[in-house]
Amino acid sequence: MIRYRVSSTFRDRAVMDEYVAWLRGGHMEAVLRGGATEAEIIGPCHPSDPLEVETVYMFPTEDAFRSYETRWAPALRAEGRSLFPPERGVTMSRRVGRVLGAWRGSGA
Repeated sequence: MIRYRVSSTFRDRAVMDEYVAWLRGGHMEAVLRGGATEAEIIGPCHPSDPLEVETVYMFPTEDAFRSYETRWAPALRAEGRSLFPPERGVTMSRRVGRVLGAWRGSGA
């Protein structure tokens, strides 16, 4: 499994809320259509937390992720940059890693 994370920080809460609405409004589905098998949006828990949103995508194989990067990512990234450029106080970074192990608790 390949985990692809995009971390986005914001100067303004309204811009962060707009970004999350954009993610929910179709961006996450587009990444799933591009080959991801799971997608999550992680945001602040408390009003005093930093204005940061992390999106996490799981791809079943490195080939699936490479295909996404070649065929889907350029247009999706261009859309994100046009809507949420640094001039709006948005900073984004990406990280890709191979899942070396995963554990699930019983929830009890």
